[in-house]
Amino acid sequence: MEFLFSDGSSRVLLQGEAALMEHHLSEEQLKVIKNNNIIILYVCSPGSRIGKFLFPETKTGYHANIVILDHTICKHCCFSVDEKVAVILHEIGHLLNIPPSEKKELSDFYADYYVKTVGFKASLANSLKKYISSDLPFISLEMKTEIDQRIEALLDPNQSPLKGNIGQ
Repeated sequence: MEFLFSDGSSRVLLQGEAALMEHHLSEEQLKVIKNNNIIILYVCSPGSRIGKFLFPETKTGYHANIVILDHTICKHCCFSVDEKVAVILHEIGHLLNIPPSEKKELSDFYADYYVKTVGFKASLANSLKKYISSDLPFISLEMKTEIDQRIEALLDPNQSPLKGNIGQ
């Protein structure tokens, strides 16, 4: 799972999350994540910069896909390890399950569907519930309504598949 982290602090702080992902995801799912050059940064300070030293050498024309996990929000919402993994997988879902252009407004639902397919739907639903019930000032009523719809879709066993342009 070393490929997921290019900085030492994220690697250390997310050891449990990385181990859980490695245990639950198939070799093929991990290979797709690695092949898409996805890197996780766990931001723990009010100000951060992303320098090129954080990223491994890639083939010409390839770019790193950065997933940023905010320590302050995770701590404020009391996310468990499983819930942080679900949030990471949701962000990876934005990169690996891209909706058709006419459905871009549903990108969070497509990302959620990716999480559902890899077995973390309950953890993502729990993290979303904690997030909207927190007292974070930037969560609007409109945002809460959309997140409630996402939770409902995540927990619906009859949800139609939302398969977009799946990353390989």
